[in-house]
Amino acid sequence: MRKHQLFWFVFYCLFAVCSCKEDELLPDFIYEMTLSTEALNVVPEGTNETIEVTSNCEWTVKSNVDWCKPTQDGGNAGKSSFQITVDRNEEIEERVAEVTVTAGSVVRTIQVVQLNPDGFEVIDLPSEVSVDGLENVLKLQVKTNMQLEVSSSDEWVMQLDDEVVSGNPPRAVPVRVLFLDNTTGVPRSTVVKINGKGLPDSYAKTFEVVQGVAPEADNNDKRIKGTWLITKAMNGTVNDLSLLGITMTFEEDGVYSEILPSGEENMGTWNVRGERLSIYYEDGRRYIYLENTSDGISGRMTPTDIHSDVLYQTQLSAYSGDDFGLSIVEQTNTKLVYMMIIKGDVDK
Repeated sequence: MRKHQLFWFVFYCLFAVCSCKEDELLPDFIYEMTLSTEALNVVPEGTNETIEVTSNCEWTVKSNVDWCKPTQDGGNAGKSSFQITVDRNEEIEERVAEVTVTAGSVVRTIQVVQLNPDGFEVIDLPSEVSVDGLENVLKLQVKTNMQLEVSSSDEWVMQLDDEVVSGNPPRAVPVRVLFLDNTTGVPRSTVVKINGKGLPDSYAKTFEVVQGVAPEADNNDKRIKGTWLITKAMNGTVNDLSLLGITMTFEEDGVYSEILPSGEENMGTWNVRGERLSIYYEDGRRYIYLENTSDGISGRMTPTDIHSDVLYQTQLSAYSGDDFGLSIVEQTNTKLVYMMIIKGDVDK
């Protein structure tokens, strides 16, 4: 081969090596490419990270997600660099991206892990809620990794205690908001705010609540006045259902008293609003939702406290005068629990 022909052959080979591309691999060429790092941990606020590339061939780079992108498509042989731009993490979960750098037959992957910020997501956030005038509890599902606070400028909105434990990974938890009876005589509305404890207001989620008017209170309802004995029987097994074994006395003008199995006596007041019997104590209250029947009244009893969930709920059977009602509270193959209501005249 002549000298000038050899020169051009060598020049062509070198040119081919230096301009190799991903889809033009040379069979006998050894591709080499290294990165300054193949793992990144990124703060929730986002960042720009510089990656150094050393390669004997042209290289390309791409990402598998939109929130983590390289600032260029590739580079030339030799020493070069590119930047990875990571957006702010608006979610509350840690997220992972892969940035792939390719030089000929060499493929390197950078795993980008962005930490999750403190925050929360209301899964079923309403824009507006309408409730009747009697006490209501709204339950929302929230995904969070921190403790939450529910607030309003009006005192008739309260947050019920829930076991929302901060920490990772974020968990879906219920958040319960209590709306007290509306005894003002006119409809009312307010804005409820949910936010993470310690977070600025810009993170808060809000919705409006419109509440109707509660019915007038009756503290001399003839259906209620008298003495109720609540007892139980079951197959020899002890049960701790609240109220069972209590004597409840409803007197005129809303005077209420109860005697516990221990002999302790509690005093309070009672009234009926619509079809709800309310029993108020110094530190809580209890409701029985009534239903008129041909035999008298029946009801759904829901012992509840402002700081607790419903303890149990049962349908009371109809009863009238000195008769008694029977209600199955719990039934399994081996156990039967029932509640008996005996209503007598308070004057006897």
